[in-house]
Amino acid sequence: MKVPKMTREEIEKIVQESGAASKVVIVGIRGYYRDSMGKVGQNDRGIYDDALFVISPEKFEAFQANVDPSIFRQGIATLKVGVYQVVKWIHKSKYAALQIVNDTVTRDGKNGEFTGRHGINFHYGSETETWSEGCQTLPKSIYWTFLNLVYAEMNRFHLDSIQYVLIDND
Repeated sequence: MKVPKMTREEIEKIVQESGAASKVVIVGIRGYYRDSMGKVGQNDRGIYDDALFVISPEKFEAFQANVDPSIFRQGIATLKVGVYQVVKWIHKSKYAALQIVNDTVTRDGKNGEFTGRHGINFHYGSETETWSEGCQTLPKSIYWTFLNLVYAEMNRFHLDSIQYVLIDND
C-alpha cells in the first residue's frame, strides 16, 4: 500500500475551507492517485486510488483508500463532495465501523441527488478489491489501524460524532 503524501498544514487548510469544526476530522480525497493508478486523467472505480487523512489536535495520519463504488450498476450510490457527520457503527452487524449520518449521493442511471441516511459506511475491503456499494473502504490490512485511530481520538475528546470532508482531487 502507498501512503498518501500531504502535510498537516495542507489538510488543515482543506478542513478550514470546508467549514468543518470537529476536533477530529477525516478528510477524503477522491482521485488522489488519479494519474498514477488506473486510467490516467480519471478517477476509477474498484481500486484504492483515493486517500483518507485523520486529523486531530493530537494526531495526523494518511491512508490509501477508496471513496467510490466498486462497479457501475443501476442505482448504486456515489457520495457527493461535502461535509458529513460520522458516528461509530457496526457494519452489517458484524464488526466495528463508521457510518455517515445524513448524506447526499448520486445514483448510477438516475437523475438528481438523494439526501438521507443511505448506509454509507467506512469499512474494509480485501487487499485488491474495494467491496463498495458506495461506502468508503480501506484494505483490511490497514483498516484496523485507521479505525482504532478514529475511535481513540473520538474517545479522547469525548465525541459521539466527528466530521468527514470529502473533496475531489482537482
